[in-house]
Amino acid sequence: MQGSTVVKLLIAAAIAFFAWKWWTAKNQPATAKPSTSPAVNCQFEARSAADFWSSNVTAFKGPPYDMGSWEEFKSHIDDRISRAEGKCSCGDDDCTHGKEAMTELRIAVNEMDAAVRSGGEPPSDLVQRAERIDHALR
Repeated sequence: MQGSTVVKLLIAAAIAFFAWKWWTAKNQPATAKPSTSPAVNCQFEARSAADFWSSNVTAFKGPPYDMGSWEEFKSHIDDRISRAEGKCSCGDDDCTHGKEAMTELRIAVNEMDAAVRSGGEPPSDLVQRAERIDHALR
C-alpha cells in the first residue's frame, strides 16, 4: 500500500469513529438525576433558619441594642424564614412540622423585633420558644 492510501484509510476511520461517538451520545436516553424530596428541602431550610436564629439572637440579649445590626439580622432571618416557608408547601409530615416551626420562629422574631424597637427586654419565653421550634424539626 502506498502512503497516501494509508493516510486516507486513517482519516476515514477517524471520521467513522467520531460519527459513531456522536450518534451514540445523541441517541442514548438521558440519565435521570437524583432529586431531593420536597420534605428534605423543607427540613433543611427550616433547620437552617432556626440555627441562624439561635446562633445570632444572643447578640441582642438586652438593651441597649445596635439598631443597624438588628435590622441586618432581622432582614437575614426574615429571608431565611420565607425561603423555608416556600420549600415547606408539600403535604408530608416533615413539611407540616417545618411550617409549624417557621410559624413559631416568625412569632419569636416579631416579638423580639417589638422588644428591640421599644428598647425593652427580650421576651421571657424566648428559650421555651426555641425549644418548641427544635422539637417541631425533629
